[in-house]
Amino acid sequence: MLRRARAAADRRGIHWIEFVEADVEALPFEDRSFELVVTYTGLHCFPDPPAAIVEMARLLRPGGELRGTSVIKRTGAAPGRVRAPDAG
Repeated sequence: MLRRARAAADRRGIHWIEFVEADVEALPFEDRSFELVVTYTGLHCFPDPPAAIVEMARLLRPGGELRGTSVIKRTGAAPGRVRAPDAG
């Protein structure tokens, strides 16, 4: 998937994106380092989805968003969004 994503970015002339392969339960980024974290149609594939959500939420700056979807048995894709609390 990373190879395909890099190729698609190259075709579109997008060179400001860094592609990183990492364990979703131990992401190699500092706390509160992202405004947006996305996991579309993948959450249900993680070995421990609640642990993955906690780790992704760790990356969010105050007011940042975790957006994604997951497949729920016999229902199809379920959209979801979590917003990090604003500092204050």
